[in-house]
Amino acid sequence: MYVRTKLYCKKVEENVAVTKRECRNTQDMKYENRLRVLQMIATGGSLSRASITAATGLSKMSISNITGDLICAGLVNETPSTDSHSGISGRIPLLLELSPLSPCVMGLYIRRKHCTVLVTDLSAKIITEEFQPYSENMTGRELLKITAALCENAVKVCPRKILCIGIASLGPVNAQTGVIISPPNFFGIHDLPIRVHLQERLQLPCFLIHDASAGALAESLYGICREDTEFIYLQMQNGIGLGMVLNGDVYDGAIGLCGELGHTSIDFRGAQCDCGNRGCLELYANEHRLMESFLSHGGQLPQDEEEGEIFRIAVNAAANRDPAALCALDEYTDCVAVGLLNCINLIDIHKIVLGYRGDNNGLVEKMIQRKIERRLLVREVRRIEVVRSTFLYRAPTIGAAALAARHVFCGDLPIQITEA
Repeated sequence: MYVRTKLYCKKVEENVAVTKRECRNTQDMKYENRLRVLQMIATGGSLSRASITAATGLSKMSISNITGDLICAGLVNETPSTDSHSGISGRIPLLLELSPLSPCVMGLYIRRKHCTVLVTDLSAKIITEEFQPYSENMTGRELLKITAALCENAVKVCPRKILCIGIASLGPVNAQTGVIISPPNFFGIHDLPIRVHLQERLQLPCFLIHDASAGALAESLYGICREDTEFIYLQMQNGIGLGMVLNGDVYDGAIGLCGELGHTSIDFRGAQCDCGNRGCLELYANEHRLMESFLSHGGQLPQDEEEGEIFRIAVNAAANRDPAALCALDEYTDCVAVGLLNCINLIDIHKIVLGYRGDNNGLVEKMIQRKIERRLLVREVRRIEVVRSTFLYRAPTIGAAALAARHVFCGDLPIQITEA
């Protein structure tokens, strides 16, 4: 009798444990579905419940419950459709959009000569933005002070709750440890613990990413590649940085060091790069080299050109059929195309997004696409598409905030969403 009772009690305990586990799994699934719908509304603009139902495959009742929960939590609002033909039987359909009172995220972009802080909502709408140039002899300690002060000021002026901070930085970076390792020509700064420092100062979760990967994330979450599962984002100007999206996710590599295309060699007997290697792509495809080529072909630059303006001037002049600019840009895109061709042959990606300063005339994209297609392996069955970034040259800046938003959408940061 005792043994039978003991076995019975054990069975009851096992059933209770299974029930608790099933309940926990159900709650987790509900929360994940809420975040999934929240991401759709944040990144897709105003959506109807019917379109969300069709996209998710969830039942109408589930979508009704989820959207009701999001509205009660103050994350989403209902607004009448302005489309007079979308109603049925005279009824004006209601669309769901992100609430103007919903929480925000912060993005910090650390560049070579200045840094930018912006606060956005979860749809990447900018609430506040500020940038700070560096002094000529800046140290790592000073950079930590500058970035912390900028972020603290952004928290003060933002009227809404900030959930976390995404940090995009010139590389190389270690995304796992949150350390900026040793960027070439960056005041000799190395092993800078940017993530830990900002977390301690602001008491907010912080995440670090390579700036080119941030650009790829911005395009994947909010930009021209929202429907693409594989593409390359290429940041061009002072250097060459590459971000990759594979199988729908940004690929950072083992510790976040992915994306240093500029330090792949295209001439192993070439000049020595600051990184220590020879013949790096960045030695041949950079703004200074572009300027030298432009001037050597008889081009003329304004006297007070600023950082980033040389590339813009050359691109715009080439679009106006300036012979010197066309020759300089032809040489520049030759080198870029070689680097991209190596990537395409290695990982078989067919879409490339370019981020750079200059008018959106499509000339750079056409030149690079034509040169890639001319030398592409098995080009009979490949169709390469080269397009301009949705955010032009600002994709890494938006991508810093997108990194923070991604951690919200993935459930890494709990948002209070109670059932309606």
